[in-house]
Amino acid sequence: KPGTGASLGEINHSNLIEDRVQIVYAAHQIIAQHELIDPARIGFWAISQGGFVMPRYFEYYPEAALLICVSCSGEPGVEQGAYLVASQAVCAGLPSEAKQSVKEIISIASRAQIYQEYVQAYSQLDKYPEMGEINELGFRVGVRPESEWHPDDLQGEYYKNPLESIAKTDFPILVFYGQLDTQVDPKQGKEGYLQALTAAGNPQSKVVLLPGVDHTLVASETGCLFEHKQRQRAEWTNYSTDYLDTLENWLLSIH
Repeated sequence: KPGTGASLGEINHSNLIEDRVQIVYAAHQIIAQHELIDPARIGFWAISQGGFVMPRYFEYYPEAALLICVSCSGEPGVEQGAYLVASQAVCAGLPSEAKQSVKEIISIASRAQIYQEYVQAYSQLDKYPEMGEINELGFRVGVRPESEWHPDDLQGEYYKNPLESIAKTDFPILVFYGQLDTQVDPKQGKEGYLQALTAAGNPQSKVVLLPGVDHTLVASETGCLFEHKQRQRAEWTNYSTDYLDTLENWLLSIH
């Protein structure tokens, strides 16, 4: 993103997805003009947040040869965010049977349009002391002062389901999920993408759920962000061989 590493500029976090769509578009136009590249055969590879960017991109610019989507959310950002936080709480010791309740509380609090509704929802998390354990991961879970709070725009990008756009595509899409993903719900994502791709109707599309790997399709014991923080540099390329083999074979099969 602009402002990351040696990249110049800034990105507008209040309009993050739209900004990233325009960044992708600019890159696409440059690549399409290269003398060694066939503009009709440009594909896209997206991971994580890219699962919100690319569906939005295809609403404006539907031309693509293919899409490879790794750990792409199959639900609106508000639900994905709630899953992320609830999953990290389980990693910190929250009983697994409480996970769905925590997810629902966070989702309700995010949608609150009146401050007291927001307070009432988030105050229910007080009975789960494990929520405080995830502060070190950068999550701010709990009631904010009214001066720092404002209601979300329920029509905004955080509340848009990316699968509505995927269901309208006409090119092959390959989707991967890691069974241990604690950032994007792999079970919901797989089911959601299967439905969207069935509606889209391209017979070459495929959804794959890989065992023993996390959000980045790297071998993992828990998939938790706590484990990610301890991972050594060399371990970040310990990809599933099933991922690499499936990716290669699928690309060969569609071209």
